[in-house]
Amino acid sequence: MNSRRGAGNCALALVLAVLAGCASGAREPVRYFVLDVAVAPVAASQPLRRETLLITPTTSATFYDTQDIMVSRQPGVRTPYQFSHWTEPPSAAVHAALTDRIEASHLFRDVTTSSRRMPGTLALDTSIREIYHDASSNPGTATIVLYAELREPVKHELVARRVFHAEAAASSFDAPGAVAGLRAALTKLSIDLVDWLRSMP
Repeated sequence: MNSRRGAGNCALALVLAVLAGCASGAREPVRYFVLDVAVAPVAASQPLRRETLLITPTTSATFYDTQDIMVSRQPGVRTPYQFSHWTEPPSAAVHAALTDRIEASHLFRDVTTSSRRMPGTLALDTSIREIYHDASSNPGTATIVLYAELREPVKHELVARRVFHAEAAASSFDAPGAVAGLRAALTKLSIDLVDWLRSMP
């Protein structure tokens, strides 16, 4: 009787071990992606504007203030990729990308992220409205929507405002493809923003 019970216990343990192995084998590895862009160095030139530009920290809609990489498989619905995440919330990465691009453009006399407001300074405020992978078709489209305001902070005057909408095709129908598309969209968005600043009278 004891030997029969022991054999049954061994068989049960073997089945559980096989099931556990299958379950662990099916699980995807957790991956963390960097949202960054490459900014080619530009030869220094005489600044086109006399002002110093204060770039305030980029904010984001509460839903996107997270390390989740968002995907939309049907209109009006956003869900996070389960095993893929950003290394930091997109707002920090977008702020760094915009700052690098503006500094490389040599458009302003100086570029700062200090909160100090002085005469002769313009302030750029940016906020992420949307950042996600539109996967309603294969391979889908990476989308970033950014709101920007250029202000004269000492006089509390609004100089200009604009909503930027940048899209790029995902390189594949998955999280890594979405990341590649979002990097391309962020590159396009940063270039468009610098062109917008350059067009200011």
